[in-house]
Amino acid sequence: MNKGQISLEIIIGVSFVLLIFIFFLIFYLRESNNLKELDKSLKLRDECFKISNAIESALTLGPGYNIKINSVNNITLLSGTISIRSSDGTDVVCNYRGDVTSGTYTGEINIANINNNIIIQNG
Repeated sequence: MNKGQISLEIIIGVSFVLLIFIFFLIFYLRESNNLKELDKSLKLRDECFKISNAIESALTLGPGYNIKINSVNNITLLSGTISIRSSDGTDVVCNYRGDVTSGTYTGEINIANINNNIIIQNG
């Protein structure tokens, strides 16, 4: 063997190892991005359930119950459904029990039971 052939084999070997590392890097970046999206969705779902539980608590605990919740997301209440949309357009939907006026809220939200009527207002 001469020096040129050994150098070529080393270059091919190092290139092969680099190629394997590049494939692992691409896989890692893809999975990392998926985990970030999942985390964002789970945080929105948690906020949705927090609002749903606040509405049900106001219904269960009766007149005089009042709670304030802060949200940076757009919250839309429809008949039995809460829809939360984040600033990047991610949507999450959950349900609640009770009779609440439909509306869209953001920022500080006040949920109160006044004479057995659930009132939701921007704070």
